[in-house]
Order: sequence, then C-alpha cells, then structure tokens
Amino acid sequence: MSEAYTTVLEAALAYARAGYPVFPVDPETKHPLTEHGFKDATLDEEAIIRMFSRWPVGVAIATAGLVIIDVDAPASPWLVEDGVPEALMSCPTSRTPGGGTHHFFRRPAGFRGKNWNGEVAVGIDIKTDGGYVVVPPTRRTEGAYEWVSDDLRETPREALPALPGAINWHIERTADRKTCSTSAGATPPSVTMSARVPQGKRNSTLASHAGRLRRQGLSEGDIATELHIINTSHCDPPLEPAEVDRIAASVSRYAPGTTGGGRPPSPVLTVPRLTFDEVMATPDDGREVLIEGVMRRGDIVNLIGVPKSRKSMLVTQVAMQMAIGAQCLGQFQTAKGRTLIIDAEVGAASLRDRLRILSAELDIDIQHLRDAIFVHDLRGIWDQSGQCEAILASLRTGEFDLVIVDPLYRMLPDGADENDNIEMAAFYRMLSHHITRCGAGCFVVHHMPKANGMNRSTTDAGAGAGAISRAADGQLVLTHNEGGWVLKGAFRGFPDFDDRRLERGDLAWRVEGVIEPKAKGKGPGTKKGKPAPVSKEEFATRFVTAQPDTADAVINRALEAGVSKREARSLLDAAVADRLVDKVTKGGRIKDMFSRPRGTEPC
Repeated sequence: MSEAYTTVLEAALAYARAGYPVFPVDPETKHPLTEHGFKDATLDEEAIIRMFSRWPVGVAIATAGLVIIDVDAPASPWLVEDGVPEALMSCPTSRTPGGGTHHFFRRPAGFRGKNWNGEVAVGIDIKTDGGYVVVPPTRRTEGAYEWVSDDLRETPREALPALPGAINWHIERTADRKTCSTSAGATPPSVTMSARVPQGKRNSTLASHAGRLRRQGLSEGDIATELHIINTSHCDPPLEPAEVDRIAASVSRYAPGTTGGGRPPSPVLTVPRLTFDEVMATPDDGREVLIEGVMRRGDIVNLIGVPKSRKSMLVTQVAMQMAIGAQCLGQFQTAKGRTLIIDAEVGAASLRDRLRILSAELDIDIQHLRDAIFVHDLRGIWDQSGQCEAILASLRTGEFDLVIVDPLYRMLPDGADENDNIEMAAFYRMLSHHITRCGAGCFVVHHMPKANGMNRSTTDAGAGAGAISRAADGQLVLTHNEGGWVLKGAFRGFPDFDDRRLERGDLAWRVEGVIEPKAKGKGPGTKKGKPAPVSKEEFATRFVTAQPDTADAVINRALEAGVSKREARSLLDAAVADRLVDKVTKGGRIKDMFSRPRGTEPC
C-alpha cells in the first residue's frame, strides 16, 4: 500500500473517530466517488476502508450540523468587518491549494444560513447541511490541502466552537434579504462572479449588480458594502471607493423592491410652507462675511480667468491673507481663518515655492501660515474626482473657513462633460452640500473658453455649461485688456461689484484702483439715470472689434455698457446695413461673425 494511500485512509479514519462522517472524492474534480455522493458519508471504519480502496482519492466530510466559511477571496473587505477576523481565527482552519481557506464551526441552534455561494459577500461561500467540504491531506495537481490551525482530526465534534455572532449577524442579514426578495416575488440573483471585470466595464457591472440588490430590498449602505467587496475582489483595477459609493447612491434613488428603469419615488415633503407674514419676519441668516463684498460662509464663488493668468496664485494669496486677517489684494477685508487647498493643478512642491515667495512679497511671516493653510495634493492621482468628493465628505463642521478647489475640470468624474448642465448642476449640488455642512466658503478655479472669453459678460465668462455660473453664489473674473489686468465680479447678497484694475508683482496681485464705479442699487436717493442713447456709429466703434466676433460677444459688451439687448441687436443690424460693420456668414452650424472694416479702427 502506497504512502499516499495510507495517509488519506488514516486521515479519513481519524476524521471519523473525531465524529465527522467521511467519503472519498476525486482529488482533481472534487466530485464524490460514491453512488449517492455526500449521503454516503459514514463513521463506520469498515465502510471507510472499503470506500478508500481506490487510489488516488481525496477525503471529504459531510457538513451536516457544521458551518464552514469558505474564503475564496483573501483580500475581501468582508474579512475586516467588526469581529470577523477574531472569529475566523478561533476555529480549525485549513488552506486550499488555490490559496483560499476553510473555517470550521459547529452549527448553532436556529441557524438560518444555507449553502450559499457569494451571497453573504463576494468570494465568501457558506457550506452547511446538505453539502460537503474537501479536507487535508487531499492533494491536487497545484498542491495539497493542509491544516494551518487546530487540525480537525484532533478536535472532537462536540468540542468544535459554535459559529460566533460576529459572523452569524452577516448570515442573518443575508437570510432577511433573501426572505424579503422571495416574498416580493423576485428571484434572488447569484452574486458569484468568477471573471475579472476589466477597465471600461467596471461602472456598468457594478451598477447592474447594484440594481439587482436594490430590487431585493437592500438599503444604500448594504448595497455599498456589497459593491465595495466586488470592486476589491473582481475589478481590475478597482474603482476608487468614492466612485463605488456614488453608484450605490445613484441606484438607491429608486424604491426598494422596484424593477428599476422607472422614475425615483416622489420625495416626502419635509420643507414647511411659509405664510407672507412669516417670510417678512424671517431674520437674516447671520452668515459671517469671510471676504468683504465677495463671500460669506456657505458661498461658492467661481474664480475664472484665461490660462496662465495666475488664478491659482490669486487664491493662494487670498488664503495667506485670510491666515492673518489682512485685506485681500490690499482692499477687501478678510475674516481670519484656516484654508484647505484641494489642488490638482500645480502640486505641493510648486505650492511650497509659491508660499515662500508670496510670503516675502506680501511681508507675511511664514510661521503664521503653519496652522492656517493645509493642502491635499491630487496632482497625478488617478481618481482626482473621487478623492475630491471624499475629502469634502470628510470635513468636520468648523474645521476650515475657506476651501479652494483648483481646478474644476480635474475634479469632475470620468466621462463628465463641463458643457452638460445636468452634470455640472449635480457637481455643484454635491459641493454646496459639503461646504454648507462644514460652514466654510469655497473658491472654484475655472477657465475661460478659448474663443471670445475676454469679451463675455461677467456672469457668462466661464467655459462650459451655464449651470457652472448659475449654481455658484458669485463669480470673480480675471481678464485682460489694452489697459492691463482687470478684476470683475458679480455676487448674490452683496452690492454691485466695481471693476478693479489690478497690478501684478513678481507673484502677488494688488488692486490699483476702481475703473468705473457702479450705481449701488435703487434705494431712496439712488435713482438710476437712463443711459444716453447710442448711435449705430458709436455702437460700431465701441462694441465691435477688428477681430471677428459672434453677435453674442458684441451684444454682451453693449449690455455691460447699459445698452439693452433689444437695442443692441437693432444697432448691430443697422451697422451691418450701413456697412459700418462687416458680417461673414459661413452657413451650417457656424455662427455669423462680425468685425469692423479695415481702416476704421478708432484713433
């Protein structure tokens, strides 16, 4: 009799003496080698000797009265859930040739689990009544099963530890979920996934699985837990955790148990209706002004400028001047406070150099910045969007006074389009939620469009969808004309912002002066005069440039000078008719372009 045969037979007899019924299996396929499979498992030594007369064979035990946790995914997040690691270390454990582990427990009274593959968590199987498990020393081509702690042959059945509550809680949760699904008439889908999910299919795969879980009645939290497990064990490479959470949140908009594809359920009304008197008696919200005339706590302000206009430098300067409660740009009083910079533009090394140079130029002791400026460096990070949202979600109330998001386009989710109003509105809702919750103000650094950005109105200066400006509480626009750099602004809740001429030093900015003071509102004694009429000749000279522009760009310049849109359109048509303005029509979807004829430039 060979040594291998003796080892397996002796092992089978030892398992039986410890109270575990055994039967032989094919070591490669793990299929039973008896007529009735695991039902032929026995404790009878003579029957065991007859059963194990073949070679080679493997040994298996019937799992009736037992619970075996079969871990096929050693990296599964489930393995670090509260109490799970300790529970799995408290019992006999074997290692499989494939690198997994089997953990053996006694089945507790009232146990509701079944033989489940991946139902409790992806990569985690349950074996109990009506099943079997292969045990050491069975050897396959790729290796042998072996005990790594508390050999079952030396652990009598009655001494086997009962399944701990830390694991049974997950099994109870799974049983509840499956009961809910069955009562709703749904067929629980298998969550076992054997294939890797490649890049390009990760989002759709997780979203599809999340939909199935939602139809089973799972909550957002439970869906997120399952998706994180799948993501870690099957997605190649895994998505960032924040992206997985977004998928769970998106699917959870639908009512539990619905078939999906329908509209989200109507929300429950929680906002009270105010009477007229209640509205009139509403007190001020009392939000502190962080930057005079520009930003209160909870406000989001876009800072927009052309590339290389030192937008990042300007907001860094604001953070430094807030650190000591100094006037921003030498003119706007700031509230002393702490700033968090979420930077995906220049990186920590460049910020370090900028802070040193700016400190010297602004005469700020750099030691005053040590507890006032903090940075998350996302430069070169794969999922900048997910990290940005995770950072915002981690902020505690009162932790920071100002948050700088720089730049917008790098913080958008993969595939998001800055020209899509719905996607931009969703991003700003997320941003507003976290900024309001933590009680800070926020600057979002954004860029101008390449074409005609300088000629746009202040509220329409940024590239992309209109929702970017509409969702924000204000806009600062850094622009340039023949006279130099100009700072324009428009803000909710503050008086009209006077355009400022800016002076640029080595790195720092400073206000040089107000260009054209604007009338401040329509209160008593501030009656706004009607602008003087504009002739078509003056219109062509003031608002049409030598470089071809769209009609929108020309009209926006006129609007900023107080000309109505209707009058501007009429004057533009009249100027074209009298050949004071050249009009080029290219047809199709290309817009008409307008410019002054050559030789008519103003002196």
